[in-house]
Amino acid sequence: MSNGGPETARRFAIRYPLSAIFPNVSIPLFFALYCLEAGVFFVIVPWTRVWTINPILHHNLTLAMWVDNPFVRGFVSGIGVIHLLIGAKDIVRINRERKEAQQ
Repeated sequence: MSNGGPETARRFAIRYPLSAIFPNVSIPLFFALYCLEAGVFFVIVPWTRVWTINPILHHNLTLAMWVDNPFVRGFVSGIGVIHLLIGAKDIVRINRERKEAQQ
């Protein structure tokens, strides 16, 4: 019975390099998709009922007053717009690089 020695490490070693599993475009693409998803979330949620009746945000009276302020909601939505712009810029960049690589 093996106790986790070198034979076990060799048996469970990764057989493929990480670049074969995640090509160069995968991580930037996942980041761009994350930015787009987070941007949509931050733009929409501060203006919905989820934001209004959130017990975590309204646990403290001072925090509840800040969270209900339209300036704070606009600030969070502005962060969402920034995420959307970054995600769109990265998608365009990835698309341009792939087209250049194909030529």
